[in-house]
This record gives sequence, structure tokens and C-alpha cells, in this order.
Amino acid sequence: MGGRSREGYRGKLALQMMFVEVNKGYAPEMMRIAEELSPDEVQINTPLRPCAVKPLTPEEIAAIRQEVTGLKGVVTVYEALRPEVTPFNLKETLRRRPKL
Repeated sequence: MGGRSREGYRGKLALQMMFVEVNKGYAPEMMRIAEELSPDEVQINTPLRPCAVKPLTPEEIAAIRQEVTGLKGVVTVYEALRPEVTPFNLKETLRRRPKL
């Protein structure tokens, strides 16, 4: 696979793009590159777990999604279904992720 083409690649191509305040202005350019790659799926994410940076709002992520015109299979972190998960060890999980 050379350049920005997926020619010759027969597997599933999925892109995960993480957006925060410092890179959200690059969304139009990143989406143009994604369109050139023709992935099967694009996931537009922002960190929802506790971390050093603040997540973008659902409205900001929706605005980024609007930059996508020629792709199918686009989903945002706020649209994706979240599976019901039961931790094996709730005490340990809460130690690592206090906001379960």
C-alpha cells in the first residue's frame, strides 16, 4: 500500500481518531485524509475516561462529524452503543477508575 491509497489491501480498514481541544482545528484536514483512505469504518473519539485533558462536548464532536462527507461507517464516541460491563473486581476497578 503506497501513499494514501488502500489499493491492494483486502482486510477491514478502521480508523480511530481522537480529538481534544488542541487538535480539533485539524478535523477538516484529517477527514479529507480519511476520505482518501476509504476506510470501512471511522470512529471519532474524545477521551471519556479520567485523564489529563478535557473531552470535547457532544456538540463539538457533532461539528467534527459534519466534516465527513464521502464516508460511510462513521460513528462518534457519543453515538456508539456502550456495552454493559461488570468488573471482575469492583474494588480494584474503582481504585483505578473512581468514576465508574
